[in-house]
Amino acid sequence: TQLDHEIAKLRPGDHLCPIHETLAEQTASAVAFIVAGLQAGERCLYVAHDSPFEELVRRFADLGVNVAHETQKGSLKILTKCD
Repeated sequence: TQLDHEIAKLRPGDHLCPIHETLAEQTASAVAFIVAGLQAGERCLYVAHDSPFEELVRRFADLGVNVAHETQKGSLKILTKCD
């Protein structure tokens, strides 16, 4: 997607501010950003206020991310309003 292309071009210090009309769009772009970070070997923190944890895990899995594995090795932390 265009967003994936833009994320791939980001360098340290760059910023990206996508505009979303729905929670689904917002979640999809956040997940894409986190996936890019994980693929680059970065540690990632996702703070989710409105998205249920199970929905986030499904979205990450759809993009090939094993949340349990990434969490266990310390690469990914997901916080929800219940944490």
